[in-house]
Amino acid sequence: MTTRSQVQFNWGTASEIAAYTGVAREVIVDTTNERLVLMDGTTAGGKPMASEAYVQLQVAGASGGAGPASAFVLWGTCT
Repeated sequence: MTTRSQVQFNWGTASEIAAYTGVAREVIVDTTNERLVLMDGTTAGGKPMASEAYVQLQVAGASGGAGPASAFVLWGTCT
């Protein structure tokens, strides 16, 4: 059975987050880039997650502006 734990929400600028190594499963709001960053307990700066605007921009670019039909979006995971 999986053990559940409390999730922490913090915030900071991109430069503050880049210098920070948070605890595993800590969620930080990047106020510079307006996105969430997941901490894994070892990686300084954590793992930034894509914002909706970023994904839409990448989909439009990958499909030549024709929409998401031919685009691929890759999602990261945090263990």
